[in-house]
Amino acid sequence: MPESATDPRSLLPLPHLEYQVLVSLADADLHGYAIVKEVGARNHDTSTPSTGSLYLALARLLDNGLIAEVASESGGRKKRVYGLSRFGRVVTEAETARLAELSRLAGERLRASQPATSVSRGGS
Repeated sequence: MPESATDPRSLLPLPHLEYQVLVSLADADLHGYAIVKEVGARNHDTSTPSTGSLYLALARLLDNGLIAEVASESGGRKKRVYGLSRFGRVVTEAETARLAELSRLAGERLRASQPATSVSRGGS
């Protein structure tokens, strides 16, 4: 884990897919395909990561100590199963709080703003 990574804020903001992976691992250890399915289900199957994108994200999360590889056997075959580390949970909680605050501020601004003119999107 990089020295700067001892402060969870040093890793924020997290890339969207990395955040989605961490949230997927919050309550259970999962293998890659299960993570893809979990992320897809959470996004109502509108955004499912490719295998390549997922494994790049997993590599970065492993390098930063946010997840750990957990040994597991399934039908005599070894599968790579990933689990959220203690530091990963702290970083996920920090990112969740950051996103909640961003959303709160955006909501306040949108509610407070009254457009001077009505602008429609699209045609003339």
